[in-house]
Amino acid sequence: HTIVGIVHDMLVEFQTYFGLQGFFVHGIQLLPITPVVHLMFDPGWVQDAYPRFKDYCSAEPMCVESGFVTFLYAEQAMIDKETAWSNAMTLPDSVFTVDCAGGNGNSRTNTLYFISSWGNHPRPKWPNEMHLSQCPAGVPQTK
Repeated sequence: HTIVGIVHDMLVEFQTYFGLQGFFVHGIQLLPITPVVHLMFDPGWVQDAYPRFKDYCSAEPMCVESGFVTFLYAEQAMIDKETAWSNAMTLPDSVFTVDCAGGNGNSRTNTLYFISSWGNHPRPKWPNEMHLSQCPAGVPQTK
């Protein structure tokens, strides 16, 4: 495994307090889905982690039932915005209800905003790590 779900004093675990499934461990890394998420992940890590997250989520219907599929599509947006958008548009409304652990506190609007604001800009680093002159056109430039 390449990520940690729980860190103890002398132990790290690939699980969360609410489940052992891999999609929980991957999804919790993206909480909450805000624009700051883009600053937290190295592009190489996302390229490597996304296929694993997708495999975990595809193997477990609970990924959709729990709403953690929204985090899968948020991560997918960092490498394939168009497909992430299409996938998010097919999500059932139940994913975003208060009864859905992964989706409550999030909304379809927030998910689509996140997806539309990022993705498909190949680069070795995120904009906050680049000199202003290196940022691709259309990418917000930070100082």
